[in-house]
Amino acid sequence: MDTAVVLDAMAVTSTDKPMVNENVPLPTTIAHSNSLLAKKLVTGTSLTAKSVNGISLQSVPAYTGQIVTGKVLDAASGQGLPGVSMRVKNTTLDMVTDADGNFSFTVPTGKNELIINYVGYSTQKIKIKPTDKRLVVQLKPDANQLREVEVSTFNKENIPATIIPTKPEIGQKAFYQYIQQNLHYPEEARRQKQEGLVEVGFTVTEAGELTDFKILKSLNAACDAEAIRVIKEGPPWQPSLLQGQPQPENVRVTIPFKL
Repeated sequence: MDTAVVLDAMAVTSTDKPMVNENVPLPTTIAHSNSLLAKKLVTGTSLTAKSVNGISLQSVPAYTGQIVTGKVLDAASGQGLPGVSMRVKNTTLDMVTDADGNFSFTVPTGKNELIINYVGYSTQKIKIKPTDKRLVVQLKPDANQLREVEVSTFNKENIPATIIPTKPEIGQKAFYQYIQQNLHYPEEARRQKQEGLVEVGFTVTEAGELTDFKILKSLNAACDAEAIRVIKEGPPWQPSLLQGQPQPENVRVTIPFKL
């Protein structure tokens, strides 16, 4: 396991009202990394998209161009995939899908390639046509990402390992709702109208404990500390399993702050 640099993440007590929208789960991104699991991570950067119901998630000046909406699905099950990272090539336009896999954003004029990443799935690159208004993207699992193991761990016949990644015990959608209902916007950041993403890295141990917190993408000190607090005080996590045995795993969670 890669040892993360420990960030002194004291819990922040806040009397601010939670940043709540009862209708739309926050597009929190969860990605996994471990010496036994894939190193490829789903990350979010500067949100410049908006949710499908019209609630703005913009943190930089809006682009002008083609508006595209759609949904990202698991190719096998047809289920929507939450937290999928989407980026328009050669721009700063990044976004993540909502809890049901939906997305909506404006493609800048002159840009037409969409890059889609999700942990455990093959990366897709899609050319956006001028006539495209709604896209349905089907992602297929990438066995190489889910089974990055040392051959010496098993017998010489190279039997594929069965890996189950770590996850919140209440499930990913319920975890979104927890973040939505319990995230407090720091007063100073609110006054200064600071918005953006905080990316938090931490380790889920074999026992399911959360340790080694660090900030991988900072917004400001108060928002960084609040992002760590809401995860540390949140629901427990299930450890990842390798051939049925609990294993430590490094995780990244990206949390948006939006006024």
